[in-house]
Amino acid sequence: VIGPQILITKTPDFQQVVSGGTVTFTIQVTNTGDVTLTNVSVTDALAPNCNKNLGTMAPGATTSYQCTRTNVLLNFTNVAIVTGFPPIGSPVGDSDDAVVQVSEPSPTPTPTPTATQTSTPTLTPTPTPTSLPSATPTPTTSPSPSPTPTASASPSATPTASPTHTPTLSPTVTPSQTPTLSPTPTSTPPACQSIDPFEPNDTPGSATPLTPDGTTWHLDFGQTNDQDWFVFQAEAGITYTMTTSNLQGADTIMFLFDHATSNESDAIASNDDFGATLASQIAFTAPSDGTYYFMVRDFFHRGDCRSYDLTFVRDYKHYWPIIIRPQPQASPTPTPTRTPTLTPTHTPTRTPTPFLTPTPTPTPVPIETPVIIQKLAHPKEIAVNPLTNRIYVSVRDGQSVYVIDGFSNSIIAKIPVCREPFGIDVNKMTNKVYVACFADGAVAVINGNNNTVMKTFGVGPEPTYVDINELTNRIYVVTHGNNGLVEIHGGLDTVNRVSGAGAGAFGVAVNHNLNRIYVTNRDVGTISTFDGVTMSRISDQTVDPGGDRPHPFGLGFNPVTNRLYVSYTEGGLLIKVAVYQATASGLTRIGTLTVPEGGKDGPGELGVHVAKNHIFVPNTASNSLTIINGATNTIITTIPLGQGPFGIGVNPATNLVYVGAKISNDLWVVPDHY
Repeated sequence: VIGPQILITKTPDFQQVVSGGTVTFTIQVTNTGDVTLTNVSVTDALAPNCNKNLGTMAPGATTSYQCTRTNVLLNFTNVAIVTGFPPIGSPVGDSDDAVVQVSEPSPTPTPTPTATQTSTPTLTPTPTPTSLPSATPTPTTSPSPSPTPTASASPSATPTASPTHTPTLSPTVTPSQTPTLSPTPTSTPPACQSIDPFEPNDTPGSATPLTPDGTTWHLDFGQTNDQDWFVFQAEAGITYTMTTSNLQGADTIMFLFDHATSNESDAIASNDDFGATLASQIAFTAPSDGTYYFMVRDFFHRGDCRSYDLTFVRDYKHYWPIIIRPQPQASPTPTPTRTPTLTPTHTPTRTPTPFLTPTPTPTPVPIETPVIIQKLAHPKEIAVNPLTNRIYVSVRDGQSVYVIDGFSNSIIAKIPVCREPFGIDVNKMTNKVYVACFADGAVAVINGNNNTVMKTFGVGPEPTYVDINELTNRIYVVTHGNNGLVEIHGGLDTVNRVSGAGAGAFGVAVNHNLNRIYVTNRDVGTISTFDGVTMSRISDQTVDPGGDRPHPFGLGFNPVTNRLYVSYTEGGLLIKVAVYQATASGLTRIGTLTVPEGGKDGPGELGVHVAKNHIFVPNTASNSLTIINGATNTIITTIPLGQGPFGIGVNPATNLVYVGAKISNDLWVVPDHY
C-alpha cells in the first residue's frame, strides 16, 4: 500500500505592509509520502508570482523559494495550493494561507507655510483650529471601504507649524486687525469627518452583527469612553481573526466574550498591542457552535474621532480528503483531535485543524481521459472552488445550482435559485457563490459552507456573466438587457455601483492586478475597459478585434501573465481568439488564433489554468474543446466533446477542467495533462 502525501508551508503567516508596498513570502514544499510525485505545482491566486512548477519530487524531498507581491493596497488572505501526482491513484494536495494587512503610510509632513518672519511684529496668532486629533476623513460616504487606497495625508492633526515665535506676540495688537479667531469652529469639537457605519453600537445589546468575510471597515471613537461592540455566530473548530490596523491617533485594545456582558474581566481573550504596534488582534478557535461578542475601544478611553480599520476573517474548511497532518508529539496519545484552545494572539505556527473536518472522504475517482460524470438539464456555466474541491453548475432548465464533489464526482446538493440561472462564480476567500439569473434580473448568493441561498436581489435586466475581484471583495455582473455593468459589495451583498457598459454587453473578466474590468460589446464589436476604482469606462482603452464583422463573445484572463483572451467572430463565424497584453495604459494585441466554430450563441467565458498557462475555448457549434498554450500562443489540441459545449471551469489544484454541454445535457471532466 502506497501512501502519497505532500505538505506546503507559506511564511510568514502574518505580515503588515505600508499601502503600495511589497510583501515577500517563503514557500516550502515537502514530499511527506513514500512515493515519487510528478508534475508538482504550486498555485496562488492572489500572489501569482508564487505560482511555480516544481516538477518531480522524490519521497522526503524538500524545495523552497521566495516570491513577492508588489503594490499591495488592500488587506487580503491568500492561499497557496500544491498538488502532485503519484504513480497510481488521484493527485494529492495541501494548502496554507497567509494574512497581509495594509497600513497607511505616515502622512508626510506637508510643508506648511513656514512662518516667514516679517519685520512687522503684528503676527496675529493664526488660530490653529483645535486640532482634530485623528479625524482622517474617509473619501467615500458609503459604509463600505472603498477599494481606493485612502491617501489620507489630509487634515489629520498635523500640528500646523504656524508661526510659533510667540515672543513677538506682545499685547500690541495692531488696531486694524480685530483679533477674531477667523470664522473657524469654536470650543465645541467638530463632528467626525469619517462616517462610522455601525454607530451606535456601544453596548452588547446594540452590538453590530458582523460577517467574517475579510471586509475592512473604517471606524472611529467619536466620544470619550466610546466602545465598538460586534456579535457573530461561530462554528466549532473554525478559527476567527479580528484585527485593527491603520490607526489614526488611536491605541486600540480588544476583548472577546462568549456571552453578552460589559464586564471586561469576563473576557475569554483580549489583546492590546499586536505585532509591535498599537493595533490589536485576537485569533480565536471556537470550541463549540454559538454566539460570541467582541469589543474594541481606545486603551486610554479617548474619543475625539480617533479612528482605526477593523478586519474580521475566518479560516474555511478545506477538503483534501487524504491530508491529515501528523502533529509532533512526544508520545502517542489516544486523542487524534486537538483540544480547542482560545488563542488570544495570532500564533506564528499554523495548526492543521482545517483539514480535520467531518467531511466524507470518498475514494477519489481517477480521471485519465475526458469523461461524462453527470447528466444535467442544460448546464449553463461552471464555477470551481479549488480550496474545497467543489464544482458549482448553473442549470437553466432546472432553475438550480448543482454542487458536485470533486473527489467522487457525485452531486452533493441541488440548490433552487431564481429563474434561468446563467453566469456563476465563487469567491474563494469568502466561500460565497454568486449566480446571475437571466430571466429574473437578479443575483442569488449561496453560502458555500452549507449550500443554502443567503440572499437574492435585483441587478437589472438579463444579467449574463459574473466575475469577482477577490482583493477588493467586489463582484461584477453584466446586465445585457440594459447594457450595464453592476458592481456588488461582497461584504454587504448589495448593489454598490452601476455603469453603462456599451451596446450588446455580454462577457466580463476582472484583472485584479490593475483593478480593471473588461466587458465584451457584441453588438458594436469592441472590448471595453473599466476602472475598478471609479467604476467608469476608460474611453481611450477600448479595443476592436478587427476583421470582417468582429463580434467579441468570451473572455478569459490570466493574472500571472496579465493576458486577456477574447473569442470573436470573423465573417459571421465565431472562429477567432485574440490575445492582448494588459497594462495600466491599455490592451495591446499580441496574437490571434483560429479555432473551430463557436456558433451564434457561443460562450462568454474562456477557461484559464493559471499554473499551466493553458487557455480552454469551448467550441459550441463544433462540439469540441480547444486548448491553447499561453506561453507560445499556439493550439495544443482540440478535443471532441458532447453537443453544445458552453460553460467551463478549471480546478488548478487537481488539473481538471469541467465543461457543460448544453444540448446533450452532459457535464464533462477533461484532465489537463498536456
